[in-house]
Amino acid sequence: MRSAVLLAMGWLAGAASVLEAAPHVSPPAPQQPVIVDAADSSVDYQNDTASFKDIVVSQGDTRVTAERAQATGLDFKGSRWTFEGNVLMTLHPGDTLRSDQAIVQIRDNRVAQTTATGRPAQFEQRGVNSHPAIHGHADQIVFDATNETLRLAGDAWLSAGDNEITGPLLIYSLRNERVTALSPGGRRRVQLTIAQPTPGGDSATRDSAVKPAEAARSGAARSR
Repeated sequence: MRSAVLLAMGWLAGAASVLEAAPHVSPPAPQQPVIVDAADSSVDYQNDTASFKDIVVSQGDTRVTAERAQATGLDFKGSRWTFEGNVLMTLHPGDTLRSDQAIVQIRDNRVAQTTATGRPAQFEQRGVNSHPAIHGHADQIVFDATNETLRLAGDAWLSAGDNEITGPLLIYSLRNERVTALSPGGRRRVQLTIAQPTPGGDSATRDSAVKPAEAARSGAARSR
């Protein structure tokens, strides 16, 4: 039998900071409950820890699923959740982060940072209007809720439409849809693939697709 726990403390209230990262997304209403649904759960109130199997954590459209999870700090003022096994974090329908493991740091009832690792960890931001969808993958993807950025490290790759960029370290701004490419130590160069516009094609589509690559080019130049 599955167990469902309604958490009034609402650690995913901090998911608003995730949702605000994409300007086309509205954060969930603050009164929405946080629900933890699991096949099995074990809560140790004395040590302030908990473990779950086959877990789903949700608040409105924000959702995290995994085969198992461990939590430390159940008051959510300073807690750490470790999700493992086919982790899928849905920030909003169409905006997802997939990984083998995700460590979520909670501070003051807000999601402060998520570190996703995998072979590889994968990110997708849906396209809106003329903006192409953004896809990315890396050995590690760190989401910083304060700066609203994704840090892709280790065989990092991002694409916007037909444009691609690869390098050892990519910093992607969810708010501005811009990427900066860095090469720590200069041991590996950044590579860009910029698609040529189709004659007569829509200029807005071309501009939005090239924008991440242009920002990346300047970032790569600064790193050399």
